[in-house]
Amino acid sequence: AKARSRQGLSFDEAVLSAMADAVTVRREEGKAMPLLRFGSFLSFQNQKLALPLTANLDKSLRQRQDMLDLKAAGASVDEALALKGRMAAAAKEERARVTAERRAAAKLRAPKQVSLSAKRCLLKHVNEQMTAMQRSLRTRCLPEGLDAVFCNEELSGTVFVYAELCQKNTQEVIC
Repeated sequence: AKARSRQGLSFDEAVLSAMADAVTVRREEGKAMPLLRFGSFLSFQNQKLALPLTANLDKSLRQRQDMLDLKAAGASVDEALALKGRMAAAAKEERARVTAERRAAAKLRAPKQVSLSAKRCLLKHVNEQMTAMQRSLRTRCLPEGLDAVFCNEELSGTVFVYAELCQKNTQEVIC
């Protein structure tokens, strides 16, 4: 950034230009962008202040400029520390909001997981129903693509099966 400042660019312009060049080189190399965080250090009346880290370069540069403006206005160290505290609180709230949004989005994307025991129980129930249907109809295998309603009234020993006969090419119901 210092070399670019010597070329007539302001500090902010020099930093933005250097980041743009770095991103371009990284893309040309086919590498993924790492997660970057930006922050500034300022000397304020012989006390070094570290501004909060943020993933937004523009926000980091704005925070730096706000602190420089405060320093130019002749503010005390306590005022600078108070501003830094407000910046840190805002950054913490922003991180919490982003984290909550990320978690909510992940919940929406993630399919509901069914436990293995629930899957086994369902499979067992389906197999029991298939076995009961085969026994009631006195058959070992059912035709492929069978679409039927099976009602087994165990007390009466009656089985009801409903089926439709359709034309193959038009799917029109014949009977």
